[in-house]
Amino acid sequence: MPYPHNREYFLPIYQLARIIHFGRFFQRLESAFLFIWAASALLYLSSAFFFIVYIFKKTFKLAYYRPLIVPFALIIFSLSLIPENVMHTVTLDTEYFGNISWLIAFGFTISLLVVARIVKKKTER
Repeated sequence: MPYPHNREYFLPIYQLARIIHFGRFFQRLESAFLFIWAASALLYLSSAFFFIVYIFKKTFKLAYYRPLIVPFALIIFSLSLIPENVMHTVTLDTEYFGNISWLIAFGFTISLLVVARIVKKKTER
């Protein structure tokens, strides 16, 4: 196996499957795992997309979430076209998103709790 020259793998499951050997004849079985990887990626993306649309519906107290599917799909598709290539996407993920995502997650949560507390105090009066 060659020496890893990158510290961040794009597909870590693929890198893990590369080291699986079933004797001399069956050395590379990555193609056998392709269906499992595609199915798991489809399940992950569809459930994440559903929760994004559902949370938007609940946030703005809308009656239905189905009319939001096409606009959100177009928005996510257009956002996916912004990076030039896969390496640019991996670079953005490792350098920027990995460093500031925890700030956004904790800052948004704390600010949301503060706003909820203020709204609760105003409704109690």
